Amino acid sequence: MYFGIGTQSDNGLGSAQIYTADGCGNITTTFNGTTYSDTSTSCSGGTYFDTGSQGMYILDSAALNNIPECSDAPPFYCPAATVNFTATNTGNNGTSAQVSFSVANADAIFASNNAAFNNLAGASTGSPIGFDWGLPFFFGRGVFVGIEGQTSPTGVVGPYWAF
Repeated sequence: MYFGIGTQSDNGLGSAQIYTADGCGNITTTFNGTTYSDTSTSCSGGTYFDTGSQGMYILDSAALNNIPECSDAPPFYCPAATVNFTATNTGNNGTSAQVSFSVANADAIFASNNAAFNNLAGASTGSPIGFDWGLPFFFGRGVFVGIEGQTSPTGVVGPYWAF
């Protein structure tokens, strides 16, 4: 994750696409024909990025082809084998791109004794249901956080996400 975008030679945007966000920092994700966006002023629901979430919290099992939750570790998912998916993220500026992600069996990955995982996912709970791109989203990609009111090197004013 990068802060101070374009202030040093090693933190420029490069080829990252900028996704402008609403005042809550949310963008839109479309997955399996459903669009998840924050249409309220309360900052609940929609699509958000959260390095503090140990997994990705994705919709519900029906949207994930009925992957079962782990009986001993709900709301995490426990598919028989790792399953790959693609969603489309769209910023308020219309920038859009597909994002691939995997959902692995939480019981199996917890047994690995590792502390962080790139394919841990669980059911999004609460109302309205959102799409939480948690810590696994950040593995393997540079993610830039554009602070509200700050101008990017390309002239886009935050808040925005770029990856």
